[in-house]
Amino acid sequence: MKRTNLANSIPDDYFSNWLEYCEKNRKNHLKYLGKIERITPTEAQRIHHSVQEFQLGEASEGLQLIKHAQRWSQKIDNPDYIKIIKLFIGEENRHSRYLAEFLKSQNLTLGTESFTDKAFRAIRNSFGLEMSIRVLAAAEIIATIYYPCLRMATSNEYLKSICLRITEEEIEHVKFQMQNLAALNIEKNEILFRFSNLLHLFFILGTSIMILPIHSPVIQSKYGNNPINFLKVVIGETKKYLSLIKQLRERLILP
Repeated sequence: MKRTNLANSIPDDYFSNWLEYCEKNRKNHLKYLGKIERITPTEAQRIHHSVQEFQLGEASEGLQLIKHAQRWSQKIDNPDYIKIIKLFIGEENRHSRYLAEFLKSQNLTLGTESFTDKAFRAIRNSFGLEMSIRVLAAAEIIATIYYPCLRMATSNEYLKSICLRITEEEIEHVKFQMQNLAALNIEKNEILFRFSNLLHLFFILGTSIMILPIHSPVIQSKYGNNPINFLKVVIGETKKYLSLIKQLRERLILP
């Protein structure tokens, strides 16, 4: 039987490891000491628009997310939670700066607007914390698959180091969001919980299909010309992480 008191259902130290991670990683900035080479015009044409899109997507201030998180932090009586959310947003913004610095190093323009980014922000701003987290997690799961593709698509060692760093951090972000979603779903009945996860899977798959026209030149560097190869990986990774939500939720609701 699930517990009825939400604050008591979520242990005080449930998010403590993430606060430690964020505090430690906040000072661990990427430092590239090698010579920054110029990419060829052909490579620039292949990756420029794609990198612009991710540079914009990583730049959100997350003001609405912070408002939702503040209420949840109070509801579960865990002041660390809002600190962690702010630190994770800061880490995402740092990713945007890394990509912007690369583009500037190549005399390539930064992104100014993105339909995908606008759509994601509109959805996040229109609903509560769980939807905001699910949309954010969708972008982060896709990012863990995209950046290894970008790393293969470029010959530039500076960009490769950026891709490696962002991939490592995005994987940690996804793990945090899964733990987050487990707590947010603790009071749902099993049918509604499973339905929410199914919708999440379809949303991530739909988003992956939607971004293909812009990002195909980068994605093809790893998965070839058949987009099904990329989508299969997206589905596999999403199922893995949704399974993690289930495991974490069960630990919370078991007496």
